[in-house]
Amino acid sequence: MQEDIEVIGISSLATDHLIVPDLIQELVSAGLDDVAVVVGGIVPDSEHAALTDAGVARIFGPGSSRDDIVNAVSDLGAQVQQRRRQTEVSA
Repeated sequence: MQEDIEVIGISSLATDHLIVPDLIQELVSAGLDDVAVVVGGIVPDSEHAALTDAGVARIFGPGSSRDDIVNAVSDLGAQVQQRRRQTEVSA
C-alpha cells in the first residue's frame, strides 16, 4: 500500500490514548509501519512507557509549546520521507 501520510496525531482528553497501540498495529498490518504517531493531551506519566513501547514517537502533554509540537511533527515527517526515499533506492 502506498500513502503520502507521514505523521498521525491523536488528541487524548481522557482515555483516548489507550486505543493508540491498536491503531499502530493496524498501520503495521496495512504496510504503513513507517508512519509516525504522536499523542497529545492528558496522558498519565505511568502510561508513557506503554505508548512509546507500542511505537508512539512523541507524547505532548498539557502546556507543550506550539513551537515544540510543530518542530517535532515537522522533524518526524522529514524522517519518514527520508526513510521512504532510502527504501525506494534500495528496492
